[in-house]
Amino acid sequence: MRGLFDRPSSVRADLDTPALSLDISALDHDDDDVVVAAMLSAWAWAAGVITAATTLGRRRTVFRVQDELWRALRVAPGLVELSDRVTRLGRSRGEISAQVTHSLDALPTPEDRAKARGMAGRNAITVLGGMNAADLDRLRTITPLSAAESQMVRGWAAPPTWVPGQLHPGRGKYLIKSGGRTGLPIHLTLTRDELDLYNTDHAWNRPLTGEKTR
Repeated sequence: MRGLFDRPSSVRADLDTPALSLDISALDHDDDDVVVAAMLSAWAWAAGVITAATTLGRRRTVFRVQDELWRALRVAPGLVELSDRVTRLGRSRGEISAQVTHSLDALPTPEDRAKARGMAGRNAITVLGGMNAADLDRLRTITPLSAAESQMVRGWAAPPTWVPGQLHPGRGKYLIKSGGRTGLPIHLTLTRDELDLYNTDHAWNRPLTGEKTR
């Protein structure tokens, strides 16, 4: 972890900025404990920015996103308690949290998994992408889903088609759930700029060395 925390930060926050994103992608190839240390520090730093703005009288509502939550919580027992605390205390600061995760069961202890399910159960809104049957069975203990909703979400996780160039059947499709209400299925369509910006297939579409393009 040398170089992460043993020198002054080069980042300064503008308390009036409309949006703030902390990019730790430079650590993508580091060990999990290094990445998690950076993630937890980023969350704490963001909370400090919100507190500072409030103290200086610049109080406003804040929407805070915790992405790749599963990676932060699985490294060591007890980390789910820290994330849970963030969701409990944020309301008094005018803060709304969104937590993005692949699974709540990739945690080290049964106690942590139980706390994670409780934390997910308190969410006012849950947004579901394509999921396999096993994950859906676990999710139904937290969020009630009808047979039709389960079938829809499971269908979005189907394998891609055999036809080259066809989009994955679950691309851009999500189900918005709020309590026991009937879910709202939505389909997000990327703009022309976003299609290139979020294209993760560039490496596959480049011609191989020595290959002639047509």
